Amino acid sequence: MFKSNVTLALGVRPHQYKFSMADYHEYIATRNEIVQSYQDRAALLYGSLVWRLAHESHADKTDVLRGPSDFHTMRDYHCLDNTHFMDDVLSAHQLDIMCGVYRVLGPHETDIIPGAAYRSWWPSVHVWENSGMEVDC
Repeated sequence: MFKSNVTLALGVRPHQYKFSMADYHEYIATRNEIVQSYQDRAALLYGSLVWRLAHESHADKTDVLRGPSDFHTMRDYHCLDNTHFMDDVLSAHQLDIMCGVYRVLGPHETDIIPGAAYRSWWPSVHVWENSGMEVDC
């Protein structure tokens, strides 16, 4: 497997890398680590594709009712009429993991540089939210 000193989401793969079932199983295990941790609530509350993937990973649905976790680094602060609200959120890195996003090097790349190519098992959150396929109910 290709090694890098910088990890983006599930990692970096060499140019023309052929993904396998082993890669998919590694993705599922990594996604499950997020969902079966204190971040399951944030994944379920995110909704849309992330909710579906969290549900598939057997997230504890009762955590949604418990309110924000005690992990202060995972909060999103909102202010409305000088009232502050906080809730659990997933980082961009965690959202990429949920969707199975990998960085794939170009033919002449030897290090992480701009102009990255990405491959994923599911559309990234950014792609999904801008695709027109996401529907608010």
